[in-house]
Amino acid sequence: MKIVNRDTFIRLPEGTVFTEWAPDWFGTLKIKGSSITWDYQDGNDYFELELVDIEAHSSSSRFDILERAVNTGASVTMSFKETSRNGCFEYDQLYAVWDRRDIEGLIARLSQSLDEAYKS
Repeated sequence: MKIVNRDTFIRLPEGTVFTEWAPDWFGTLKIKGSSITWDYQDGNDYFELELVDIEAHSSSSRFDILERAVNTGASVTMSFKETSRNGCFEYDQLYAVWDRRDIEGLIARLSQSLDEAYKS
């Protein structure tokens, strides 16, 4: 993993795995989508996919789904395809960008969890 600033991050390719980073704090694991750039100073933005989010068609349905899960114990479907625009424009934001070794380690650990806790 390496820490990069926003200007460097915006130039990284789609598919880059990252978390927002501040000293001693990591945000939610995400995958970078396409960058959005404009010709004027305040125009750098990007799309992202949060890996810890649920499938919902709107913010109100998201609330309803989560409320039902809390009240009834219903299973919630996770989403691994819905991207959204970051839109925060925090130019001093730093990013912890995962390298191939980190992603391979995560995949191996998730596979181990499948074998340990989710045997069919």
